[in-house]
Formats: sequence, structure tokens, C-alpha cells
Amino acid sequence: MNVRRSGLLLLLATLLWAQPSLAQPAAPEAKDDVTDAPAEAQPVWKVTLGKSPSRGPRDALVTLVVFSDFECPYCKRLAATFDDLAKRYPKELRFVSKQTPLPFHPNAGPAAELALEAFAQGKEKAFWQVHDALMATTDLGDASLDAIAGTAKLDVKRARAAIVNAKHRAIIEGDQDLAESVEATGTPTSFVNGIKVVGARPLEDFVAVVDTELARAKALRAKGTPADRIYETLTSKGKTADDEELTRRDVPEPPVTQPFRGLKNAPVTIHLFTDFQCPFCSRAQTSLTEIEQRYKGKVRVVYHSMPLSFHPHARDAAAFALEAQAQRGNNEFWKAHDLLFANQQKLTREDLTVHARTLGLDVAKLEAALADGRHNLAIDTDLELAAKLGVNGTPTFTVNGYELVGAQPVRAFRRVVERALREVKSARTRTR
Repeated sequence: MNVRRSGLLLLLATLLWAQPSLAQPAAPEAKDDVTDAPAEAQPVWKVTLGKSPSRGPRDALVTLVVFSDFECPYCKRLAATFDDLAKRYPKELRFVSKQTPLPFHPNAGPAAELALEAFAQGKEKAFWQVHDALMATTDLGDASLDAIAGTAKLDVKRARAAIVNAKHRAIIEGDQDLAESVEATGTPTSFVNGIKVVGARPLEDFVAVVDTELARAKALRAKGTPADRIYETLTSKGKTADDEELTRRDVPEPPVTQPFRGLKNAPVTIHLFTDFQCPFCSRAQTSLTEIEQRYKGKVRVVYHSMPLSFHPHARDAAAFALEAQAQRGNNEFWKAHDLLFANQQKLTREDLTVHARTLGLDVAKLEAALADGRHNLAIDTDLELAAKLGVNGTPTFTVNGYELVGAQPVRAFRRVVERALREVKSARTRTR
């Protein structure tokens, strides 16, 4: 299948997750084995700082951004190395923390929430006090987190509420999206003025990179670049995964009879090619539903029937959903759509009759529709469109023309939707 080249690792992880016999793997904690290529030979990555917590001079010539997880043993090991680095470069080095809790670490998310709540309540001093306490302990249970909050003189009740309600979820997801865009596929992953260093590397490895970047930064400083502009100057044209091409499948505007959900004039259209008997299509519904809720008013989802030939009940299921639409409108189609995916093991004609009664459909009309094949033309039209576009598997999505294949996680959808929204905004600005 065609996907962005830089997203190969993410694709492999997604494909493994999509298999019915395997659980979803998360990005692994980074190992200590990375390329020993000199910093000059390595690409510079565009790692934006945003409003993330930092420690050290804001006009430091070298900025080290670390993507970490408070439950990751490698991250804890690296924290001690960073303490040594800070002592070695007290005026030249700034640290910036990005939160990337891994899904297989159950306490990493709550710990990240606590650290960010400390930042919200007491700014950077409180954040780093909590950060260091979290890195120094292996006990990240509720009682321990509350104790750390109390020691840092936070409002413990507010901190607990922030953890329970995932108050800082948007910040964490933003950091995770950034990690994905710079191919930080595990923790810890560090960037020294945009140069990637993977894993809990020993002090001397970081010193070598920092020294190289110091020399580069001093050369810019000598040419007149202000110290507080060094980082942006070095990284503004850096590499990101978004620079790579996504496969495009430009789907024509659908006819008014095509089932859809969302606003007709939404800036982003997601075309869904699906099969009601496909287990991967069922899994994808969770991600798609979350995207629709998150981008309400900004996303329209258009359905296309793609029953696969080796799924004996898929065509009848597609006809059932289209008959629900014919009898009671677009909203009824989506009720049927959701009901079918919730009952994937019950798609025989006898089962569809039961589902029809559940939805209050005219059973006689349904049985006649299944018998005479009145919805075959619509189904075959969708299949012909899929073939013309080169879509050969389910589920396949296009997001304003950008293709996503398989039971993709929410983050994969979100990144492409955000890209599409930026492009729409840019196009509208140009036409003003």
C-alpha cells in the first residue's frame, strides 16, 4: 500500500495493531543503540518549542528538547545525565520538556497530567520540582502523586481533579503529534538544536553533540544573529514528517443521494470505503467517531459501499443500510450503519430482518429490496469508483484527498485532518 515514506515505522505499528490476532503495540521505549554519525552529518529536525516548560537561560545557545515518559526507566536514567549536562553548561544549555506518555505505561499519563498541572499552578519552578520528583520515584500511584503535589505546595485537590479529568490532554496530544512529526518513535528521544539523539545515551555522547552545536551557534552569533534567535534560526527549515508526500486519491463530489454525516459545507471531507463484514472496518469506527466529535462542524464523512467478494454477507449488509436510508432518510442510514458494525457476526438475511424490526423499518420492503437487488447499482457504482481510484482494501479513507489505509489510530487521523484544515485556511487567505 502507498503511504508516506517517513511514516513507515508508524505504518508497521498500525498494521500490527490492525491484525485480529494481535494487540496494538505502542511505540517502544528507545534503546541505547543509535547511529554514531557525527552531528554535522545528521539532519536537523524542526522541533517547535511552543509554550512547553523549560529550564536554563532562555537565550542559551543550545536548546535540548526531550520527549519523555515518567514511567520509562530509560527516561529516569537520562534525567541524571541531564543534571550533569546542566552543571557542565550552566549558561549555554536550555532544557525543554515534552510529554509523551506511552500507552502501555498506565501511570505515565496521570504523572504527565500532574507535571503540567504544576506548570499551570506554579509555572516552571513548580513544574521542574514535580518533574524531578516523578523521575526520582518508581511509585506513580495516586497516593504518591498526591504526596508529590503536596510537597510542591500545589493545590492538591485541583491537581487530583486535573489528573482525573485529563485537564491537560490537549497539551499531551500536541506533544505526541509533534513527536510523530519528527519521528520520535520511542522514549526518551532528545533533540539538541534539532539534532536527534535516541535513548539514554551516556554523558559523553551528549557532550559531543552539545559542543558541536555550541560551535555552530557561536558562528551564527558572530555573524549577528541574536542569542535568543539562534534556536529558531537553526531549526526553522528543519525536517518534519509532514514534508513527505502523502498518497492522494481525489474523490469527486458525491451525488446528493450518497450517505453522509456532518455539515455539507464542512472544510474537511472524509470519504470512507468500507465493508460491514470487515473486522478492521469495525475497529476503525472508534477512531472515526472520535474525529467526528473532536472536529464537529469541520468534518463531513461520506460513506461508500465496498463489500469484498470473500465476505458473503457484506453486500446484503450494504443493501440493508441503503434500504434504511431509502425508507427513512440519511439519519436512519447511519443508525443502520452503527447497528451493523455492532453486530458483525449477525449479518445473514434472517439477522437483517431482526435488525430491521429493531430500527422500525418496513420488513416487507427490506426483504423485497434484498430479493430484487434494487441497491446493487449504488453499490456497484461505489465499487467502480474505488477501482478507478486504486482503492483495493478496506477500510480506506481519504481526507480532503489524502489517503489513510487500515484501522488507523486517532492520532493518524488527527494529523491529516489538521493538515487539511491548515491548507483550507491558507487557500482562503490567498483568495481574499
